Amino acid sequence: TLSMTGDFDESGRTAWYDENNVELLLNDKAVSIDTASKTITGASGNLVPYDTAVLATGSYPFVPPIPGRNRPGVFVYRTIEDLEAMLAYVKEH
Repeated sequence: TLSMTGDFDESGRTAWYDENNVELLLNDKAVSIDTASKTITGASGNLVPYDTAVLATGSYPFVPPIPGRNRPGVFVYRTIEDLEAMLAYVKEH
């Protein structure tokens, strides 16, 4: 069952994370992302390989000041309306 609202353990995880092979890393700010090698380096120096990375930046959509952030097809995702805008864009392109 796809549900992230079950009982949380002391680290903030539910069984969903293990069932879907999701690793939750807290309190280690990402300081660099290498998309070629698909690794993220934390402030601690920890190097984390990834298949898919999700940048969860908080309760409002923060877009890092990176080149291309204003290009068509670049979205923030926080609300259902944001998701609907993404889906509409995909259908048109």
